[in-house]
Amino acid sequence: MKKMKKLTLVIIVLSIAFLLSCRNKENNSLENSIEKIKIKVDSLKEIKLSKISKELSYVKLETNNNCLIGNIDKIFFHNDNIFIVDKSITNSIYKFKRNGEFIFKVSSEGKGKGGFITINDVVFDYQNNKILIYDNKQKKILCFNSEDGGFIGDFSFERLFLSFRKLDTNRYLLHTNKMNNFNQDNELIEYDILLCNGEGEVLNKYFKYNPELKTDNASYDLTKVFSTYRNQTFITKLLYNKIYKMEQDYKLTPRYKVVYTGHEVPGSYQELPSDKLINKLTTKSDYAFAHTIRSITDKYLLFTFSYKNLKNEKWGLYNKEKKKTKIYSNVINDIDGGVFPSPVKLTDSNKLISIIEPHKEFKKIKNNKVNLSDNHPLNPNKTKKADNPIIMFAKLK
Repeated sequence: MKKMKKLTLVIIVLSIAFLLSCRNKENNSLENSIEKIKIKVDSLKEIKLSKISKELSYVKLETNNNCLIGNIDKIFFHNDNIFIVDKSITNSIYKFKRNGEFIFKVSSEGKGKGGFITINDVVFDYQNNKILIYDNKQKKILCFNSEDGGFIGDFSFERLFLSFRKLDTNRYLLHTNKMNNFNQDNELIEYDILLCNGEGEVLNKYFKYNPELKTDNASYDLTKVFSTYRNQTFITKLLYNKIYKMEQDYKLTPRYKVVYTGHEVPGSYQELPSDKLINKLTTKSDYAFAHTIRSITDKYLLFTFSYKNLKNEKWGLYNKEKKKTKIYSNVINDIDGGVFPSPVKLTDSNKLISIIEPHKEFKKIKNNKVNLSDNHPLNPNKTKKADNPIIMFAKLK
């Protein structure tokens, strides 16, 4: 009997050891499968645009009293059309043709049919040609036709969040930004990313947070959390060095890992209340952080990150084919002598998109005494200081 007990104990110990070994191998295999985006902040440099781009093109957005844009918060491209979201100033969405000709504006205030009070976030439903607007004042998602701007309908969404993505017919991914969301028992849901159905019912939760670290007047998350590539959704979180992909079974898998080569934010920062954390991140230091995916294509990953403080934002490109990363402090436009603002997006055809605002750039051009061609859109003879922004496309080599 004693021998049997000893034998059983040995078998149990060996089984546990085997399982732990398998789990470690699985974790090591997963870690090795993650692509590493190495950011050498010490190699930040100024380069000439001709080194990375072979051609430039511009779209001058029409300016008239019906389409005066205050700020570009988001930009979408669909079926040779351009959609501009201005949620911070005019509370509107504008549609232009690919040549910049104005088509229509979605702008409605109030609680009537199709009315929204605020635009907290906008999602473009490419498959169904719909524009989805989230208004947290009414706790609604409103749907508009992207072809003519007509109101389709709305539905109540009893959740508070900063941004969202529509994953399929009846599933939405929410970034709560640690706003107070409660379950059916009126208990705080202590997770920052929620998977919900169209009724707001929570189906899954990701990224648990400590509610004791929250403060009322400060945001704890400063990155653009969601990025989409061919119906695939990627998630980036502040101070997390991994970029996650939402799988078909709604599980998160780490796909990329950002490595700052000795300039990582200390792990102790994760334990700071949000106001103290933001104070640390806005104070000059030697840390790099807040990496944000702007766009993903077959070849490139366009990202931004902050170095030394939040206002010191840099951008770079990760070449998925060559597994190499390039970061830039400034780019000199030596192709046509104009300016090159930091890119905000990358098209599927690998064109960097930058937003040129004439009222901001005219002063730079004047001070630098830049000689622009007569046909250049920034030439004062072609564009007025108060005109709508110009979209710049830089085709990557």
